[in-house]
Amino acid sequence: MSYIISINGSDGSGKTTQIDLLKQNSNKHTFFPPDIAQYGVFPKLPERQAFEWWFYNSTIEEFCTAVYKGIHYRNEEIEKQDKPIAFIDKGLDTFDSRILANFLCRGMEEPYIMQKMQIIKKEIGICDNEDMKIFLLTNPNIDSRLKIAKSRKGTSFGQTYYDRYQKTLNEVIEKQINNGIYKIVDASGSIEEVNNKIIDVISKGISDKKRLSKEGMEEERSY
Repeated sequence: MSYIISINGSDGSGKTTQIDLLKQNSNKHTFFPPDIAQYGVFPKLPERQAFEWWFYNSTIEEFCTAVYKGIHYRNEEIEKQDKPIAFIDKGLDTFDSRILANFLCRGMEEPYIMQKMQIIKKEIGICDNEDMKIFLLTNPNIDSRLKIAKSRKGTSFGQTYYDRYQKTLNEVIEKQINNGIYKIVDASGSIEEVNNKIIDVISKGISDKKRLSKEGMEEERSY
């Protein structure tokens, strides 16, 4: 069974860059599955129509099904490869935050969205199998993170709506950060500095897991 590490962060935080650098420096014992879009779960549409499907036209059932099927296919591939370590670009919590922000912007209530998400997760067989969730934090201030997201990603149409989505998304992410689900990595330095910080966090996390596992076995033997 693979030790699964997700790399998460707001748009513009450098997730893909760090994944690529980790991949360059990895060995044959590490697996990097593709982005879930590569599994063909989203409709193939021209840019404008794809934007409209994502933010306006898809139902919550269609959207959640596409996202969670992609995660399911990714999990299957990780299991099939059976490498000691697997890195994933955006974990389950990141996709949950995007679904929630998307449909909050459409005027739906959070309890209803969360209920739909849980129903579809159960139908597809999605569970949280990540051993470590790393979040690249470019700035502790939510407004500063939002400016970075807006400066690095956008669209030539629907910009006002997209900006509102980004604001909502960052508010959802802020709650996740405050809930302590992530191991935070300061992503304000150079690419190499951030990569070294990621490696340090991973090394400590794996070392702590081995230590706790060993202590647990010793406790069992003592009974």
